Amino acid sequence: VCAQEVRESNFPPEVRHHVVLFSGLPGDADHEAEFRILTSRAFKLLLATGFQESAIDVLIHGPKREKESVLQINKTAIAEHFEKLRQSLARQDVFWAIFVGHADHDGEHARFHLPGPDLRAVDYADLFDSLPCERQIIVVSTASSGWFIEPLSKPGRIIVTATARDAEPNETEFPRALLRACGEPLDSLDMDEDGSVSLLEVFAKTHEFVQAAYAADQRAVTEHATLDDNGDGKGTEWEEIFAEQRRIAKLGGDWNG
Repeated sequence: VCAQEVRESNFPPEVRHHVVLFSGLPGDADHEAEFRILTSRAFKLLLATGFQESAIDVLIHGPKREKESVLQINKTAIAEHFEKLRQSLARQDVFWAIFVGHADHDGEHARFHLPGPDLRAVDYADLFDSLPCERQIIVVSTASSGWFIEPLSKPGRIIVTATARDAEPNETEFPRALLRACGEPLDSLDMDEDGSVSLLEVFAKTHEFVQAAYAADQRAVTEHATLDDNGDGKGTEWEEIFAEQRRIAKLGGDWNG
């Protein structure tokens, strides 16, 4: 599953990809500006990668935009939107969800912050489970995002989080690093030199950029991104993944497993 391609041109033509960008409650003017910039950059990168504009929905804090695909984000709007997705998506389609914003874990539930009532990780699990798509890719770029893995995890679903399932509530470098990684040229990302880019390779480059951001400011690293692609609900950090990939390579296997 880690070898899932991120470039639309490498997907079979019969497979459709649909993306929902969740841009949550900012809390202040500075974060509102930052979340809009990050969401806009993500939207443009998806288009540049080959995703169709009609297949990218943006749920964002603030007034409704002119584009039909840009909606206000709140509990009711999300529920209504997923009802439409249930009717329009098919089993062979691939569903993507990307979260930009704030999140927390209260000791029992992880929540993504919305205007009005928040939705918990278990609520998003119900929404994603309701879709017919057998392949789903979820990216949660927020603080405390590692707590989303266990409730969201299931076979056929890839989950990437900015933090581990631990006390990591600080704001993350991950979304900026991820967008930077996605904008890198192919030869910079293609670690196994097979001419295509996998989610695992993007994850590796994002990890590199996160580490560089902390090193540049001489800060202790307060986030440890994880990836879950086997439904075990645990999530694995890059160093452990890399060690396993090296072990497989020594046995003569492919880098992506």
